[in-house]
Amino acid sequence: MKTKQLIRLSFLASSILFFACTNKNANMTSAQKAVSVDSLEKVWDDAFNAHDFEKFTNLLADDAIIFENEWMAMGKDSVVAKFVKPHFSHPATYVMTTTKVIDGVSEGMVYRVGEYSDVKKDSAVTFNKGSYTLIWKKQADNNWRVEVLQTGTIK
Repeated sequence: MKTKQLIRLSFLASSILFFACTNKNANMTSAQKAVSVDSLEKVWDDAFNAHDFEKFTNLLADDAIIFENEWMAMGKDSVVAKFVKPHFSHPATYVMTTTKVIDGVSEGMVYRVGEYSDVKKDSAVTFNKGSYTLIWKKQADNNWRVEVLQTGTIK
């Protein structure tokens, strides 16, 4: 029951953001449009794959939220404790690759919905696949940070 609620919440949030971002694109200045979802995600993916704890945690907003399968964490400290530390507590034995499905940009927010694969470094075998939604928000210091990460394993 809880999983279905999280999936519905994630879908609802993604839908709202999609329409909010899509409708604002026409009124955006060229500076606002200049943010690249690809470059933001590359920094995220690179920090994750390098197990760069400091760089990765600096990409999280103070009020970050993560939904992963059957649990969630709210607030940067909780996200670090439940997601970042467990993923970074062992040597990097795999590389995560991501594939965009859809993304969007608005004045102070960008999002990407896609699929990820975890591939073992020593054998190039994919052992985990899933879907994700990343929502970045421009902060008061003009840096982009992740507000929401939702992931789900595809079985």
